[in-house]
Amino acid sequence: MRFFSNKKEVNNEKITYISPEKIIADKNQPRKTFDEEELVQLAQSIKTHGIIQPIIVRPINGAYQIIAGERRWRASMKLELPEIPVIIRDTDDLQTRFLAIIENLQREDLTSIEEARAFKALIDLYGLTQESLSQRLGIAQSTIGNKLRFLHLPEPVQQAILEKKVHDRQARALLTLKSEELQLKVMDEIITKNLNTRETESRVKELLKVEEVKPRPRMYRFSKDYRLALNTIRESFLLVTKNGLKLEVSEQEDNDEFTFVIKVPKKNKS
Repeated sequence: MRFFSNKKEVNNEKITYISPEKIIADKNQPRKTFDEEELVQLAQSIKTHGIIQPIIVRPINGAYQIIAGERRWRASMKLELPEIPVIIRDTDDLQTRFLAIIENLQREDLTSIEEARAFKALIDLYGLTQESLSQRLGIAQSTIGNKLRFLHLPEPVQQAILEKKVHDRQARALLTLKSEELQLKVMDEIITKNLNTRETESRVKELLKVEEVKPRPRMYRFSKDYRLALNTIRESFLLVTKNGLKLEVSEQEDNDEFTFVIKVPKKNKS
């Protein structure tokens, strides 16, 4: 029994039936997480209704690598189906990556972190700009830029986004906190206290106000003139000596630098 309609083509592309055992996953696939419960539900749906949409693959090293449809493939493996419908395309690595991302984006299957990591991989591997990536994917450049900002968040926060414990708007609120420590603190509160988006944004605003009223550390400006620096160091030695602690200081001048050797006694000699 074939779990598909009798169609031989989809959008003028030939449908072929092959064993799921001959299909391999793409390690560069943008989707990294697969919910086991959802896979079981999908397998049940396939068992009842069949595979409605063929899996897209490409021939590689005597096998077929998935371009789009890994969830359907995983579900069919659970059912131990003898064959499944596929559309075979001859694509290079770059085309494969773009097709995989586009397919997942159209299905809204990816988390923002998976999208961001996929965007960054394409930018880094193929020397693309955000603008050229935007044109190729048909996605607004601002959307790509906003997703990439999530990669500045600490790894535990990124993992929480992957696991859908932190939502996009909550993650954007966390980005406004300059301290990684505070970002992790609020992330823990989101998870343990089950904060919604409004509560998260309110909590972040509270912490931002605290950051604003913190006294700024005093800044000292030093002259680039080494002679002023030397005088400052020597005056520091004198100040310590005047306070009753006897220092042994030796100073040596070379062509390129001054060297000070300071010996501080643990106990003053009587």
